[in-house]
Amino acid sequence: MKKLLIFILSAAMLLSFAACDKGQGEGTDMTTQATTTEETTAVGTTSGETTEETAEDIAVISPEDNSKIVLANENVYGWWKDFNWKKTDSSEFYQHADIYYPIPVVLEWEAVEWADYYRVYLSVDEDMSEVESYLVNENTLTVSTLFTGKTYYWQIDAVGAEKTVRSSVHSFRTAKSPRTIEVEGVSNTRDAGGHDTLDGGRMKQGMIYRGGKLEEITANGIATFHDVLGIKTDLDLRTVGEGGAGVKSPLGDDIKYVNLDGRYYIGDKGITDKKGKEIIADEIRVFTDPANYPVYIHCSLGRDRTGTIVLLLQGLVGVGKNDIMMDYELSIFSVTGTLDNASIEAIRSNIQATYNYLNTSYKGYSFAEKVENYLLSCGITAEEIQAIRDILLEEAK
Repeated sequence: MKKLLIFILSAAMLLSFAACDKGQGEGTDMTTQATTTEETTAVGTTSGETTEETAEDIAVISPEDNSKIVLANENVYGWWKDFNWKKTDSSEFYQHADIYYPIPVVLEWEAVEWADYYRVYLSVDEDMSEVESYLVNENTLTVSTLFTGKTYYWQIDAVGAEKTVRSSVHSFRTAKSPRTIEVEGVSNTRDAGGHDTLDGGRMKQGMIYRGGKLEEITANGIATFHDVLGIKTDLDLRTVGEGGAGVKSPLGDDIKYVNLDGRYYIGDKGITDKKGKEIIADEIRVFTDPANYPVYIHCSLGRDRTGTIVLLLQGLVGVGKNDIMMDYELSIFSVTGTLDNASIEAIRSNIQATYNYLNTSYKGYSFAEKVENYLLSCGITAEEIQAIRDILLEEAK
């Protein structure tokens, strides 16, 4: 796996970066093996020579080792922690504003007097076997779009004219929360994964992103989709001619573009009739092919058509009702998700009616089995369903 972690660097930090190495074997002469916590070893000079010299450790300022960091902003985190689909009043967050943006993590260490620059390694592997690495001129690095509910390991190389000194490995853990994403020129953006399943698994992060239309995306936003999120497929659920739908992806010609007249809820243009089921089957088949991932799903608002297909995918892999409803309702924290001025009551009633239809109309011991039987009735095969589960599920850690 070439990209295990996904980062976005703040605009201010980009100016200070001399270069960026994307993992092992791609333009770096440094090893990716972790040194011991007892000592720090000089792993090489700038000419690539290796030494056995032992040096004092590079002191970390923040985050403190083993600390827990909340990536969600205060509003989102508090709302998420207390969310109950039956009781939660979300009206105070219905502000027609993008108030869902995450909080970046600032890595900081004491400056090394002789260092010309630093290389920072980050990984979710304690042995640092898979890394992302960044070169910075200052003794600080800002990262965001980290996965939630994950332990991160990091270390620093101080690189000078005569030697390179590597720090010991440090760690921090990100708290569980919704994984919201900031993409310049796009609204209502977040990761559809990260939710625990009822049988003890977890829906993977970094596989399915959801949000609003892309017509106003900036060059920086396109770079985020390409270089940070690694998007391979643009699944556009708008009718041809609705905005720029039906032409090509604003993300570029190298992005697979799939445009379908998305169905939503159970009313007109819903998911219950023959045509609706055919379209739902076409949408779902996008997620059976590993080569299509990561996928960005959107309609215009990123709420109704997008929310319906996300409900089906989350339900299929075993995400619980409270998390499904929470992920859907998070749209109210955005400009685009509230663009039509629909009331919270109307928004909730539509998605709950859809959930109830699936839960009462199809057989199964669990909601996941009922969604499976619905998809089978749409023409999706058991093999395709298993492929989606294999791709999207992981152990909860």
